[in-house]
Formats: sequence, C-alpha cells, structure tokens
Amino acid sequence: MLKLLAAPTLAAGLAGWFAFGAHHLGRADVAASLKSQMNGSSAGVVTRSVRCSGKAAALSCVLTSTRGTTQTVRVHVRDGEWRADWQPLRG
Repeated sequence: MLKLLAAPTLAAGLAGWFAFGAHHLGRADVAASLKSQMNGSSAGVVTRSVRCSGKAAALSCVLTSTRGTTQTVRVHVRDGEWRADWQPLRG
C-alpha cells in the first residue's frame, strides 16, 4: 500500500521540479555551457575559463583562452535557451 502512495508523490515532486527548473538558466549554467561548447570540438581544450555577469536575460561573458587572450560575448537567455552575439575580433 505504501508503495502505491509513494510512486505518485515521487512523480509529482519530480514533475514540479522539472516544471519550475527547466526554463531557468543562471550565470553559472551559461558559463558552463559556453565553456563546454568551446572545448567540445576537435581542436581540444581552447578555453580556460568563462566569467559571466549581468542580468539573467542579458549576460556579458568573458572567455579566456588557454594562451591568456580574452574574448567578450553578449549572451541572451530566453525560455531556457541562450544565444550568443560575438563581438568582432580586433586585428
């Protein structure tokens, strides 16, 4: 009997967690996602760190390469997804 009551309660708890947490990306989530994307190619590890600041919907992130150069990117977060607007490289 207890197993029958526990299953719906557990399912409702997990459904509530996914419903409220699925559409929120914080600064740390975006930074981790950017770093993973940058280091996930055949080039190997190219990004040492990513630091993001700003509001939850519009972040400014600075990527530092393994050689110490930096690149700034503007990240827009909406509905659990992010889009990056890269600033042009100087050179």
